[in-house]
Amino acid sequence: MENRMLTFVEEYNQQGKVLYSLGNYQEAINMFKKAEVEDPMYVETYLNMGEAYVMLDKYDEAKEVFNKALLVDKQNGIAYFHLGNVEFLLGNIDSGREYYAKAINHGFDDPQLYFNLGTVYEEMGNDEEAIKAYNKALAKDKFRADAKLRKAQIYINNNKYSEALQALDNMIELNPDIFEGHHYKILLLIEQEKYAEAEKALEKAINLFPDDDGFKFDKVLLLEKQEKFDVAMEVLETEFSDSKVREVLLEKAKIFLAQGKADDSIAMFERVKSEEGETFDDETRFYLINIYANMGKHEKALALCKEIIEKKNENSYYYSAVFFNAECLNKLGREEEARKAYEEASTLFRLASSANPGMID
Repeated sequence: MENRMLTFVEEYNQQGKVLYSLGNYQEAINMFKKAEVEDPMYVETYLNMGEAYVMLDKYDEAKEVFNKALLVDKQNGIAYFHLGNVEFLLGNIDSGREYYAKAINHGFDDPQLYFNLGTVYEEMGNDEEAIKAYNKALAKDKFRADAKLRKAQIYINNNKYSEALQALDNMIELNPDIFEGHHYKILLLIEQEKYAEAEKALEKAINLFPDDDGFKFDKVLLLEKQEKFDVAMEVLETEFSDSKVREVLLEKAKIFLAQGKADDSIAMFERVKSEEGETFDDETRFYLINIYANMGKHEKALALCKEIIEKKNENSYYYSAVFFNAECLNKLGREEEARKAYEEASTLFRLASSANPGMID
């Protein structure tokens, strides 16, 4: 049988898709426009063009083109799906969900739709609905590793460790070549102090990924949790001897601290802080504050507290810095400033506790 010759509209669409795959979105749009002129009733042209507009963040143009597709075929579920995506990108959650419902009603029942819904529900803080959406995605495609990983992360965040392990075990069984499933399982077992199981999972992962440094680093974390600090440092020195990666240097600093080598720990933490680049390193400052405060070097601790407070990244390090700021002022005998700082901390913590009732600390 002879191959059918492509029509001009099909040829233009094919060329447009190639340009799209190369990241040449405007050139792709120009090609799709040629296809539209050739045959304005060819629905795929509008779907392709709309996707290219989305990649250029031209959402109004994208919506206009997807609606053209619906003028040609009002039953087109894919067009509704794309319109839903645009609304989600614009932050219009209700409109996005309405379009998704229409997509499903018109026969578009793709796992990607349910995965996207899951991420939307996560952003809304509705973990229960997110899990349901991910389960629907997995019912359509049991090999969706991303859905399994998101489920596991939700369970971990909600301290549902048995459910998280179940999701990760399923991921490892059906997606054994995905690094993250093994990694999260190991970390979760370490967190639960199930060290024998963690060692077994780690050995399996290293056999599957012998050249992956991530699992070598997981081994260091496991050894630290078991308080085998000398062995953990030996692994770091052997496997990451020349590494200047922040995580490696930070772990060395933590091991020095656990071994009671305060000066070595300070030197390493200070090195990490000095190499922070454009990303503000509040974690390293937090460790230094604790060390300096315990050594009675309250001026140094106070200076670091002020650096964190000025950034106003309202995380656990920020709240700790607010507390230590008052503590250091008190230790330095600056009682009036300390009293004011304690009052400000008390007000801040009260507001933070009301806004985040789960933040026990």
